[in-house]
Amino acid sequence: QRRTQKRTNQQAQTASSRKTLELLEHFMPQNRRIYNFGVKTLKPRPIDPSDLARQIEALTITSKERYISSTPERILDAPDLIDDFYLNLIDWGKPTNMIAVALMNCVFLWDDNSGNVTKLLELQTPNTNDEYDDDEQVHYVSSVAWHNKSPYLAVGTSYQQVHIYDVNQQICKRKLIAENTLDEDDRIPCLAWNQNIIACGTRNSGDILLYDVRQKDCIIKFQTHRQEVCGLKWCPNGRYLASGSNDNTVCVWDFHQWYSTSGTSGSYSSLLPPADGDKKKANIPTKPLWHIKDHKAAVKAIAWCPWEGSKVLATGGGHSDGYLRFWNNSNGTCQQAIKTDSQISSILWSTDYKQIVTGQGHPNNFIHIWHYPSMEKCHTLH
Repeated sequence: QRRTQKRTNQQAQTASSRKTLELLEHFMPQNRRIYNFGVKTLKPRPIDPSDLARQIEALTITSKERYISSTPERILDAPDLIDDFYLNLIDWGKPTNMIAVALMNCVFLWDDNSGNVTKLLELQTPNTNDEYDDDEQVHYVSSVAWHNKSPYLAVGTSYQQVHIYDVNQQICKRKLIAENTLDEDDRIPCLAWNQNIIACGTRNSGDILLYDVRQKDCIIKFQTHRQEVCGLKWCPNGRYLASGSNDNTVCVWDFHQWYSTSGTSGSYSSLLPPADGDKKKANIPTKPLWHIKDHKAAVKAIAWCPWEGSKVLATGGGHSDGYLRFWNNSNGTCQQAIKTDSQISSILWSTDYKQIVTGQGHPNNFIHIWHYPSMEKCHTLH
């Protein structure tokens, strides 16, 4: 019995030693030490293309099913936030890593780096002796938009004005839109930057006013919408502007068709003023590249696909529509139409994953994350 047990132990030790040698040979060819200063560096083994393909596929699957937290990282107080679907009252600035929030007649900045909150501005009440109890007669901020590269914040108001603020100095650099340009009860519900150009949506006329912030007057006016413009987005290369309106339509404008550049590397930093030097350019009749009428409710949510350049545009309809639609900007056709469970108030494409996020308003108030282009729901945030 002892001999049998001894023989069994020897066989186990032999098998263990053989396994150890195999592992050493696998990880350290020729049984060489890791730190051996007298031997040349080992050449790496060639990688089998099939193994590499499998590794890439595994990484893709892992990233596709990444963890998404269901709880917010931070909750910010927002008293006096106006409950108006058509306004754009929050924007996150990449250059400053700050969130601008409009609360009635004030704009506050939250710094993500430090967690500090700063009051940037407070609009003055109208110069009158009458006491106003109605909020509609009080000036309020109707939209905010960060410049994509500089610490400048555009602020639209309920009294037909757009203020450009230098956030670092906390001063107003200039004011756009001259008096009597718009109706007295008009407002600016949305803004969109394209380097030195800023597009301003209006309520009463449905016009879109484009300003070069280095010039005094409006350089061009896009006129097709018949009701309030509540969504504006430039495509990544800055050529096309998409607009959504309360008239249930979406327009795509070819900016190069209506305004000339200097021709120096296509840089918008050197946009030229109209050749005639007067205001006639802003009064030229304009026509959109595409005029989309498939939605059955107001279109506020608009976003260009970042990895498709100016080829794919996503739009979302309001409560009576609820459709998320994808458009081919090359021919103006609808590629996909997804029926959601509520109004779509915002759309955001991921720059790291082939996914898209939709902010769903009434009645469910969810945030959906979708895989694109399969449009399978990846996650829902309540």
